[in-house]
Amino acid sequence: CWQLCSGAHLECWNIGEIRRMKMVSIIVPVYNAEKNLRRCVESLLEQSYSNIEILLVDDGAKDSSPRICDEFAQIDERVKVIHKENGGVSSARNMGLKKAKGQYIQFVDSDDWVARDYTEKLVAGIEKNSSELVIGGMIFVHDQIQEVRSLKECSIKQKEVWERQFGFLYKEYYLNSVWNKLFLKDKIVEFFQEEISLGEDCCFVLSYLRNVSEIQLITDYGYYYQMGSPDSLTKQCNMREFENAKLLYEQARSYAVETFGKFVGKEEVSYILLQDLRRLLVQINNQRIWNKQEKITYLKQFASDPVFLGMKDEITRLGINQKILFGLLRKRYFRLMLLMMKFAWRD
Repeated sequence: CWQLCSGAHLECWNIGEIRRMKMVSIIVPVYNAEKNLRRCVESLLEQSYSNIEILLVDDGAKDSSPRICDEFAQIDERVKVIHKENGGVSSARNMGLKKAKGQYIQFVDSDDWVARDYTEKLVAGIEKNSSELVIGGMIFVHDQIQEVRSLKECSIKQKEVWERQFGFLYKEYYLNSVWNKLFLKDKIVEFFQEEISLGEDCCFVLSYLRNVSEIQLITDYGYYYQMGSPDSLTKQCNMREFENAKLLYEQARSYAVETFGKFVGKEEVSYILLQDLRRLLVQINNQRIWNKQEKITYLKQFASDPVFLGMKDEITRLGINQKILFGLLRKRYFRLMLLMMKFAWRD
């Protein structure tokens, strides 16, 4: 038998049993991740599910990440390292998909880590009812605070059940990421869209959903998502963010119409778009290098956007602060809007 050691825990696996276990390819895009990379990979090497390969895709990192990847490959044959020129996270994941040998595909980000039984729980979930996708919970980590997000177990095989779940899962961000899921490799028809840098996960998931009909939700949560620092990309002003948000809105709308014959989840999908816009408005307001007139120039673009203007009903369902924020934007009261944001919407 094989003996796999993880700390004080010892497990014995029968060779025949391991051969029957389907392989999971765990794809980890790596770029300048030296701070947290060891924690991430060590958590994968300690997985209780033994039949895995770990694909570390070095996306042209400039720090010591490539060397760390190679060190892990030297000590454990399950680790495969792919060095490539920088092309972004989608490019790295696509490279991993091309090299993956497993029947199952799992994604993990290099800043994050997973519980020891995480892969095992995902596999059990997808095999429980011969499902084609399993969706689990996650744990958001910010400093020393952990927020657990979990789902109720549900086997989705009927369109009516999926119709009831779709809007909720989208609004609560269960569909917007790839790392709380396990995919069937032979069901992946379209890879990640490399031309977009925000929302590429959701686009991939929506594309995958078009090719499957049986989905399993599990109560288990074992993915630790490291929240970004205040100076991370998510806190900086990126004017492409709203265009990407609208792209996701349109893709979610198209998927819903194709699947259900109507825009199921319109309120929830619109809510996510408005939250993306709210964050961008706050980022614009916080830009110290822009004067007031420069900020107003950007606000005018949003105030004239037809997608935003078409969400009048959805805005009425928001909280009072957001109603005021978007109401001022719709009425083009830009200076009053910036003044109020200075005191009420700092982050």
